[in-house]
Amino acid sequence: MKIASDKENKAFTLVEIMVAFFIVMLIYASFSRVFRSSSYQIEKGFKMLELQTLLDSVEHHLREDVRCLKKVELSTEGNPNLFSFQMYSDDEVVRIEYEFVAAKKSILRKQLSGSTSEINEIGAGNIEDCIFSAKIEEGQFQRLDMALKIKVESNIETAARSLTAVAHFTSRCAEPYRPWLAAP
Repeated sequence: MKIASDKENKAFTLVEIMVAFFIVMLIYASFSRVFRSSSYQIEKGFKMLELQTLLDSVEHHLREDVRCLKKVELSTEGNPNLFSFQMYSDDEVVRIEYEFVAAKKSILRKQLSGSTSEINEIGAGNIEDCIFSAKIEEGQFQRLDMALKIKVESNIETAARSLTAVAHFTSRCAEPYRPWLAAP
């Protein structure tokens, strides 16, 4: 006589359930490791992008101002955290001053013209150090060198938190006329 219980006993054993659970946990662990690694890489990328954006902002302001530089008013030898010059803006001469303020961890851009003055804060709370060095030869402005250290907050150990850059800025307004460099 055959027992009809073969069809009724189609269930998983405890061992099969444990093996399946172990396989699922291995797959979950590998995916969670991949996702955690990806999130760290994304965070690092965002911090590097933030650093680069801050650096671009500082460089953009200086580049645009120094391009129109007419005359350097204050040499950087006495105070390397301060650079002051005159520039042309809308057919008038404007005094521009860049000053690194360590207490605010930012650079102040002061624009003084006639009766108006405008102060902009660049890189608020993120600039660790900034040094300006104006190169002047025979009373002629040659270039402005700037060393800048920017830092952003990050909660990830491996994320880049600081960026140090050195930049050179020149002005065509202050350079002597050189006809062999002029466009035809």
